[in-house]
Amino acid sequence: MIESFYHISPKFRAVADGSEIPVGSESLKFFYMPWVHWPDNIMTYAPSIGVLFSSDAFGSYSIPSTVFDDGGLSTTYIHYARKYLATVVGHYREHVLKAINKLGEAGIEMKVIAPVHGLVWRSNPKEIIEYYLKWARAEGVKGKVVAVYASMYGFVEKAVREVTEELSERGFKVITYAFTDSQHSLLSEVVGDALDAQALVIGVGTYEAGVFPLIEHLAELLARKTASKNPYSL
Repeated sequence: MIESFYHISPKFRAVADGSEIPVGSESLKFFYMPWVHWPDNIMTYAPSIGVLFSSDAFGSYSIPSTVFDDGGLSTTYIHYARKYLATVVGHYREHVLKAINKLGEAGIEMKVIAPVHGLVWRSNPKEIIEYYLKWARAEGVKGKVVAVYASMYGFVEKAVREVTEELSERGFKVITYAFTDSQHSLLSEVVGDALDAQALVIGVGTYEAGVFPLIEHLAELLARKTASKNPYSL
């Protein structure tokens, strides 16, 4: 790519999967981790200090107020990390499981996980791995329901409200996203929250003898990025 873009031929050395290169008094090991989330992703591990430079894996949206996870994970940060995995890596979630399994088989002992963006995990790096395993498997949080609807004239909104109120009375935690004249939720927020929902409620009106286009698009996104092979039962 560099030769193509810049017409130069630098003296680069291509690393092989699992190869180790000495750098001064240290050494670096390289692991191919395709589709987490680019096809050319590579993780770099520094054995002497136990640091895994994890590329896009274990990253997150947002700009944290600190560099490290020393204060523990906040609910807000978990939300951003889950949203990142769902929207960016969601379609390739099986590769997240393969990547974590590959690190385990290689006997990597991670004292620190340093992704390209988001918190650097040094207090408890296993915590983010555990979250990523759950999200990659699309394991539902018991009692969590995401309701999303589009309502042009208010009738669908009224119907969905009846359903969500009944669910709330039965002890479910319902998160609602709306697409109306006065509200327009972010699709990324819906996808992020749907990843670990126990159930989805989708309300949509008829549009030209079919599904309202925005909800049709959202349903396709949810099917590609958040579908679980092991759905929970209400």
